Amino acid sequence: MDVLPEDILMQILVRLPVKCLFQFKCVSKSWCSLIKSPRFTDLHVSRANCGDQEGVILVKRFIKDERKIVLSFHSKDESLSLQVVAPDFEILSFEWSTEQFREIQYPDRVEDTEGEYGMQKLIVLDNSLAMIWYNITGSQISDQHFDIWVMMEYGVQESWVKKFSIGPLSGIESPLSSWNSDKLLWEMSNGQLASSAVLGDNRGSLTKYNIHGSPTTLQANIYHESLVALGELCGRRMN
Repeated sequence: MDVLPEDILMQILVRLPVKCLFQFKCVSKSWCSLIKSPRFTDLHVSRANCGDQEGVILVKRFIKDERKIVLSFHSKDESLSLQVVAPDFEILSFEWSTEQFREIQYPDRVEDTEGEYGMQKLIVLDNSLAMIWYNITGSQISDQHFDIWVMMEYGVQESWVKKFSIGPLSGIESPLSSWNSDKLLWEMSNGQLASSAVLGDNRGSLTKYNIHGSPTTLQANIYHESLVALGELCGRRMN
């Protein structure tokens, strides 16, 4: 069974999903030991995580106070960027290697319409920076159309492309995130979670889920399977 050298076997196994690896632990004791080793776990996590990064970053701005909470960040990749929307409605990119901020320009055709207020939500769509743009009157969103812009070449303003529009959608509080590159997640005005297709004839229809939160508090976060157990991850953060 152990015909291949360990390094070559590791390079093959590290490309497999977590479910397959749990099954392959039963192949032999040596395979089980290899898959359970910290070296293999770290290598698998570094390849599997979205954007080649491990951990979660939360930046929260309050009206009366300001708080920045960094939960975890263990990446060794120096080319990562963090997109945040500044108080003056600029998109900023932070380069981890240089610790420098730089502005990313909005698409030229994104403008507020008279009597309305433009809102935006940054998401990752098909591994590209994307922005959902919509207008609201007052504090209500009713039967709105949502424009989805995608930056085809990162950092180049001229590469923004308006891929499509979704709507009219009624009862939407705000967009949340993308899901599997073919769906968008939404928060309804009553705090319920819903989704809509990115492409196809049913793009304007909502699928509602039996998941509720308090209005304006629902959040969607990216989840990836990992060989790192929750207890082990907590232990790493404590250390």
